[in-house]
Amino acid sequence: RVHGGKSRDINKMLFLKVVVLILFSSISVHAEEEKEWHEYFSMDMQKFYYNAKLQISSWNKPETISSGIDMDSTSQFGAHRQPPPSAPLKFFYNHYSPRSQPDPKKITLTLQMDIRRLSLLERHGSHWKGPMSVAILIFDHEWPKIHDFVSNMSPNLKNNMALHIVVAAKQWKFYPINKMRNAALDHAKTKWVFILDSDEDTIFDMETYYAEVERAEKKLTPQKMRKTVLALASWQWGTETEGKYPETKKDLKVLYDMGLADCKAPHYYSAYKPPSFSMAQWLKNTEIRRTDYGDAYEAYFIAIRNSFPRFDPRFAGFGGDKSFLELNMAANGYSFYLLPNVFTFVPDKRSTAMNHAPPSDPEFIQGVWNDFGQKYGCSDCKSYSCVQKCPWIVHPNKGSDPAESRAKKVANAPVVA
Repeated sequence: RVHGGKSRDINKMLFLKVVVLILFSSISVHAEEEKEWHEYFSMDMQKFYYNAKLQISSWNKPETISSGIDMDSTSQFGAHRQPPPSAPLKFFYNHYSPRSQPDPKKITLTLQMDIRRLSLLERHGSHWKGPMSVAILIFDHEWPKIHDFVSNMSPNLKNNMALHIVVAAKQWKFYPINKMRNAALDHAKTKWVFILDSDEDTIFDMETYYAEVERAEKKLTPQKMRKTVLALASWQWGTETEGKYPETKKDLKVLYDMGLADCKAPHYYSAYKPPSFSMAQWLKNTEIRRTDYGDAYEAYFIAIRNSFPRFDPRFAGFGGDKSFLELNMAANGYSFYLLPNVFTFVPDKRSTAMNHAPPSDPEFIQGVWNDFGQKYGCSDCKSYSCVQKCPWIVHPNKGSDPAESRAKKVANAPVVA
């Protein structure tokens, strides 16, 4: 019962929705139908109950997601391969919905994390100042921490952030990173989405990034934009000393010239260094530039929300999770363009960046790459070392991008999504 004299104001339709919700909590529904149900529920019922100070978790019965059900992802490759183990998950979409409706033309920052990184959200909110869709992984006993955080978060987060809670039934061996990415991505409400990890900072506010996107839109046709990845240069500290974050590209260049800033993960340059440019060359760019796609490249990026496949949900832990999506996009005719005046920054020292964990399941990763190569007629597709030999991936900065060749490749390419 809703207290405060509101019970007499609840109409019959609301009671019917409650009855339907209770019935659905015990029924196994097809994944797409469940997704639609949760979106409908979150827009209407959750707001009412949250404002009425009832426990959302007692009403919102989420689905259990098993590995590989997302047919819009790239999980068709290696479908017979056993993915890294992860705990069963329950999804509470839009546990908290923002007070302000986002401008549908703008950009939503999508983030995922476990509850240990919850404190990072205020920092992200203070930089971004725009729509955010965030998925947080918890155990069931950690709900009070979520409620405390929501009650005390800043007005900026209350106005802009949609919060999706993912509850693990048991301790996970490998963090289900791509399921978490998809949870945040699928519930963004704007045309554009920004794919970022929670330990990376945006530096600029949303409007500054959006201005760069608008500049890109003026140079590329709408049809081209739907198969375009707007990649970001990613930076970190170049020494063992942390300093003040650069506030402009000019500040960043000063730090770079002094050896105080470097490409993110400098011990593994192929992941974040643009394949066609050095970091020094990027610092000189003033216009959007197309880059080749390279082995293991996994740039953070901005793209049209419904224009690219979802992340393969089987990837968990560290290794291949983001680069496999971008490999698929490159093989299916997506172009990668570098935004010239905005970037991201991670507060890692040089030694910290060297401490990356090894791949969670190298055999699974290599198996998926093998199957990917077979689909594309390549018998020698190795994880992180097949792009330069792949006939499906165009390298425009190496003189191998004639329009006729591109048209033939795309026309005959296997469909990813």
